Amino acid sequence: MATPTADKLKTYFPSRYIAADGNALTQYTVDSAAARTLTDAALTESDDYWAGAIGWFDGDTLTPQLQGCFFHVRSFDATTDTLTLSRDLPAIPQTGDTFRLVIGGNRRSSQETFALMAAGYQPELQPVALANITGVTITKASGLLGEGDITLHYDATLDELYLKKAGEEYGVGLNVSGDITDGVIFAENAQSYLRINVVAASLPVSNATEIVTLTCPEAVFTPDFEGYETADGAGGKARYRLEVLRNDDPVDTMVDLSVYTAKPAGAATTITSSLSLTTNAGKFTIDNPANWPTNSFWVKNTTRDDCRYIKYRSGSTLYTTDAGTGLRGFTAVNWEQGDNVEVLADVDIAVEAPDVSGVFSSPIDETTPPAGLTFADKASVNDSIYIGDLAPCEMVGVWRRETIVDNHRARKQIRTDTIALWS
Repeated sequence: MATPTADKLKTYFPSRYIAADGNALTQYTVDSAAARTLTDAALTESDDYWAGAIGWFDGDTLTPQLQGCFFHVRSFDATTDTLTLSRDLPAIPQTGDTFRLVIGGNRRSSQETFALMAAGYQPELQPVALANITGVTITKASGLLGEGDITLHYDATLDELYLKKAGEEYGVGLNVSGDITDGVIFAENAQSYLRINVVAASLPVSNATEIVTLTCPEAVFTPDFEGYETADGAGGKARYRLEVLRNDDPVDTMVDLSVYTAKPAGAATTITSSLSLTTNAGKFTIDNPANWPTNSFWVKNTTRDDCRYIKYRSGSTLYTTDAGTGLRGFTAVNWEQGDNVEVLADVDIAVEAPDVSGVFSSPIDETTPPAGLTFADKASVNDSIYIGDLAPCEMVGVWRRETIVDNHRARKQIRTDTIALWS
């Protein structure tokens, strides 16, 4: 096995106010605030420019309860320089608290999107210092590591640090004989990784091992901060967000790159209802509901090539919303006993290449689709979007479409990780 040396593929937030590819996101400072509003005189854009923006407070902001806290902007009042959020913050910000905003598409920022939480913290915002292996700080946990415990081991004789996932062997060791900033340590599969900082003089004098629990972050990149209640009487809507994938390796091409999204658990099964499910709101039963979600999720009928939104599940009975003429690009049809069904991913995706200046589409608001793109549900290795080769320092955009229908419930946690595979 070749020794991995770099975190090759990186994923970045774009934003429409970025003046050039790779620029930093602006740091804003709270002038005044309430539980659901933020005011900063530096926000000089027009009314509702920031509607739909994703924001977060810096990891070292003044109010402890807000450190690393994410939020979604409902509206923006240009007269008062005030952002109104979609839900109350866990604490009222104080003057001097700092935050960032991302909105729309346009250009890639220097801010990477957020991966797994480590020991209850988002390490990109609040680096996680190890207790047993002193001198080592986690700054990012790859989503490919998955939720659960990981183990790090420091060999004091070899001056090497090792990483493994549960049930696997350790990966290739990382030499930590000197200080390291943004070093990458890989697990056995050479793709799952931690990004770390190391102060060599603070490392233990003898061998040391540490177990760290990883969890998925709640309400970060494609959050369902709200549901049907934000449609403002207009029924359902769709929300579009962009992330930018970049080959940060200066030399090697990423060969046969493809992408798909994660989806909720639940094995494929069959419909057992004796009566047809029409396109109206209704219910149907399935043969094996084990591990299926209990409310607010999507189901795909692979026999009919159609989908339904599920308000809630009670045992083996699933209750659906009205499908109208079709949802998420499908044409609604009746469902029958014996049809094959499976849990469907929460978002559809489409891929966009930037123009020669590195600029992507930037719709006027979060509910306007980028022009000329076809969205599809792609949620497995065998059903992904094939991008092809990505040359050194080349990038590609992955747009997400989240469909919100009547009865769509707000949730704190949606699994929509973009999963990328390459040779």
